[in-house]
Amino acid sequence: MSDQSNLTVPELLAEAALKWPEKTALLFDPSMDSMTYLELEERTNAIASQLIELGVGPGDRVAVMSKNEIEYPLSWLGIIKAKAIMVPINSFAMEADALHILNHSEAKAIILQEKYLEFITEISPKILNLKIKLVTTQTNSPGFYTLTKSQSALPPYSNYLSEDIANIQYTSGTTGKPKGCMLTNFYWSKISNAIINEPIQLTESDVLLNAQPFSYMDPQWTLLAGVRLGAKVVILDRFHPSSFWQKISEYNVTFFYCLGSMPMLMNEMPDSKFDKDHKLKFVACSAIPISLHKHLEERFKVPWFEVYGSTETGGDLVMSATEQNELVGSGSIGRAFAHREVMIADDQDNAVARGEIGNILVRGLGMMLGYFKNPEESQRAFRSGWYHSGDTGWQDEFGRTFFVGRSKDIIRRSGENISAVEVESVLYLMDEIKLVACIPVVDSMRGEEIKALIVLRDGVAQLDIEKAVKFCSEKLAYFKVPRYWEICADLPLTESDKIAKGQLTSEKIAWKFDVFDSSINSWITK
Repeated sequence: MSDQSNLTVPELLAEAALKWPEKTALLFDPSMDSMTYLELEERTNAIASQLIELGVGPGDRVAVMSKNEIEYPLSWLGIIKAKAIMVPINSFAMEADALHILNHSEAKAIILQEKYLEFITEISPKILNLKIKLVTTQTNSPGFYTLTKSQSALPPYSNYLSEDIANIQYTSGTTGKPKGCMLTNFYWSKISNAIINEPIQLTESDVLLNAQPFSYMDPQWTLLAGVRLGAKVVILDRFHPSSFWQKISEYNVTFFYCLGSMPMLMNEMPDSKFDKDHKLKFVACSAIPISLHKHLEERFKVPWFEVYGSTETGGDLVMSATEQNELVGSGSIGRAFAHREVMIADDQDNAVARGEIGNILVRGLGMMLGYFKNPEESQRAFRSGWYHSGDTGWQDEFGRTFFVGRSKDIIRRSGENISAVEVESVLYLMDEIKLVACIPVVDSMRGEEIKALIVLRDGVAQLDIEKAVKFCSEKLAYFKVPRYWEICADLPLTESDKIAKGQLTSEKIAWKFDVFDSSINSWITK
């Protein structure tokens, strides 16, 4: 066997098929579709050959629109083996988003689940370059091909390069239109290698699980981590908070990754025997709520490790196994992965002193090549040789990094820079609150004031806002306590289950009514 650390995706698959031909590679729930490593290799070879026969060439973009089904990873890997580039489209995408991705990427082909036939047919007149359309199940629809179920022992090409682009992965778009991140084979090699070695080494006997949409990068690197190990990878159709821990127990899962609102939603569920009846080694999570971190570990009896990264860079920082217990609930995002460097810098990209808040910059191997057809944004993101994350943070005397918030998630009130994340973390301590987002609103005197948008937990009829103001006042400096409060039925989420702050600021900035003003201790209504 060769050194796997820098193998291309097709090479990783070929090695896994040789080493573990009969071992289960993939299991999808609830369909129970499964596949061995040999079947995974041979099915993806056949899909690659079919795409080439239909006219897909090296560098062509192939869109995929599907919910989580086994044909999704087969399509992705087959596209890579055809030396083409996958362009995933969120299965919940509306017409405007789908058209932007299809036309901006200049997709030549699309592979889709049957349920999206009508949608794609309706918008086809507005799609500029699409020539080849395949459906993952048998179809008689005119103009559509059926994705092959055949197997082939050999891939269509014998040489694959690390710098070959595998994906154009459009970002969630918390602000503005999504940008297409060009992700190479080398990118996927680095991120999958990192996660199986840090913070706790995974092995062939592990079982990995992911519940996010396969259009997002998390199930993709989870799959490749499994391929590296020869481990089983379980993919759920979606995240179901009420049954999630039952699945963890049922499949003897030893590792999963989550992010966004998922920890809060897990914690919303009633206590269950499955909470502690599992074989998990650890959980990796991005943006673990500070106020919940210790409770999550106690309730589910497993260490939760903070992991920091982005679509643009993959994994950047992670809590180390030796420091994790000390850092629980601290807001630390740990130290750089072995293939990364991190710097906290001022606006001129100069390193700031330890303890001082600045911009989080990262560099190292295996990042995106840049944004597709957007050299200006690519140059801006990678200026001075560092990727500018758009996040702020600080480092302690030991060099551990602590997250403060998005650079644009700072509320400037009377000259004070206030982290929205800090205020939100305090509000999450209140039992009544399920989700919260703090945003700036324009104020003629202060410049900006803080507005808290709150979703109540199920079964909670109302929030005593005067009590909430007092609660915040006991834990925050007076100028960090929200002035305005609004109770919402829900909050918009991105594809990765993060609160879409960009939508909130654009929609809510013109607020006038139905908010509580704590400065006058009264509701403002029409």
